[in-house]
Amino acid sequence: MRILIVEDNTVLADGLTTVLIQNGYDVEHFSTKVDSLLALKTLPFDLLILDLGLPDGDGLEVLTSVRNDHNPIPVLILTARDSVEDRVKGLNQGADDYLGKPFKVQELEARVNALIRRHHYQHQEKYKLGALCFAPASKEVRVNNIPISLSHGELTLLDLLIRSRGALVSKETLIEALCSWDDTLTSNAIEALVSRLRKKIHAGHVTIQAVWGRGYMLKESRENND
Repeated sequence: MRILIVEDNTVLADGLTTVLIQNGYDVEHFSTKVDSLLALKTLPFDLLILDLGLPDGDGLEVLTSVRNDHNPIPVLILTARDSVEDRVKGLNQGADDYLGKPFKVQELEARVNALIRRHHYQHQEKYKLGALCFAPASKEVRVNNIPISLSHGELTLLDLLIRSRGALVSKETLIEALCSWDDTLTSNAIEALVSRLRKKIHAGHVTIQAVWGRGYMLKESRENND
């Protein structure tokens, strides 16, 4: 398990590194926004410990970039900004936990272990078909290992179809599930939603096959089997 610490206080960073290594983690440390963003794009990490006050920018900019890249890495904000407004802002922008300075080492260890354990559990379940991969817990969808963005309705539709891949999902089932996000859903709206999702996942050699009057099923496309 590899942890990235983004902290410009060298003494604190060294102390955290020592503690985490003693807990069995591999640790990388960077003190700037630029270096940390480069590391996140080139190396896999299991947790990001992020300070907000960096010499070349705000740590929240790092957090925003991580989430815009659809990186599901758990993020623990570690900062002296301990007002309710700061905590709410960080959590709303995609942080998973928040620990104000000063803090007890034992609490840090407990939060780190809990975040990594929860992240590992949530990302165990993945559905794959062709070159399409879907992780329901994180809502991450990849086609040819490239993240793609789906609307809430498209995610709900994909979730239903990929869990039943190769089997028919009735229109009634789709309507019942999809009406939770659109109470005015019609048959035409479902067809339009299916069409949009079909186009987005086509490159993964999968297709949504319509069974007239009955429903839809997700299958590998013929071009992938030839």
